[in-house]
Amino acid sequence: MAKPRDEFQTGAGDRTVESRPAGISGKAAPPAAYGIELFTEEAKVPPDAGPWSICEVVTRNSIFRLDGRFLCIEVVDRASGKPKPGHKFLGRRLVGGQRQLGTMLWLCHPIPLRGAAAVFEAPGRRSHYYVTSPVESVVMRVTSVTVADSQSVAAWDGISGGAPQPPAP
Repeated sequence: MAKPRDEFQTGAGDRTVESRPAGISGKAAPPAAYGIELFTEEAKVPPDAGPWSICEVVTRNSIFRLDGRFLCIEVVDRASGKPKPGHKFLGRRLVGGQRQLGTMLWLCHPIPLRGAAAVFEAPGRRSHYYVTSPVESVVMRVTSVTVADSQSVAAWDGISGGAPQPPAP
């Protein structure tokens, strides 16, 4: 499946190349040799309803969408673009990637690189891991908004409102 590829000019005059796997939208910087892509997208505050993903791990058949805690919040079938409710990776935390190299196992973290299998940890089950098929790319999402100075606190409240805070130390 070919990736769409378009060129556009950023405000600073820098050339950016858009390259995205099927089922992913937004503006992309040129893909890195390691298969990590950075997407920027404009949004409104508060964000649209529904799960917001900070990272997408793309394999041949699936897109694994992760929240800011690197928990899998959605799995999408690449061929149909439809979510896979009840998928076994939902709710599991991404911990990195691994690749077999002869008798050795190569590990990378916190995200997998192209060619490695993504590794997810089972919730509440330390030392219990699940792996995907090889990763084709990782998409990191950066969302930008423009607000008046006087609205910055309200904007940050809207942005952070959906994410639960970790317990205080």
